[in-house]
Amino acid sequence: MQSFTVNDLAGRIRRPGEDLRVAGDRVRNWTRAGLLSVAGEKNPGTGKSRLYRKVALVEAVLLQVLTDSTGVGVGNLGPILREAKKHLVPLMSGDDPDDAILIMSRSAGEEWTLGSGRLRALAQYIASESHDIHTVINVKRMLDRALLPEEN
Repeated sequence: MQSFTVNDLAGRIRRPGEDLRVAGDRVRNWTRAGLLSVAGEKNPGTGKSRLYRKVALVEAVLLQVLTDSTGVGVGNLGPILREAKKHLVPLMSGDDPDDAILIMSRSAGEEWTLGSGRLRALAQYIASESHDIHTVINVKRMLDRALLPEEN
């Protein structure tokens, strides 16, 4: 089983110009909050690296996208992440993952809701939705960011 370190995950979520340590602190915070899946012990002890499974790469990138696009704090990200993961599974196994999108929607004063679909059906989806605000996440680009080798 391939495993990844905090720095591996931090490299995937680091914002342009951001220090790797800052992104690493975010990964550690998400782990403490129970938002990221660890391989083995959550707290391995001094001098030992915390390791993550491959799925954590996707979870970390998804958390970063959700944080950046919603402004929701770490304490309230759990329900949004769980809902997003429910939508991701069928999208990732679909016939055309290049066309897959996650759609986060809300109206002023309301909670975010998540939907999923295909880019070609986006206009119809938005027209049938009752919310005012929609954030569209390109699933293929998000997965590429999480799973393709990093560029140095």
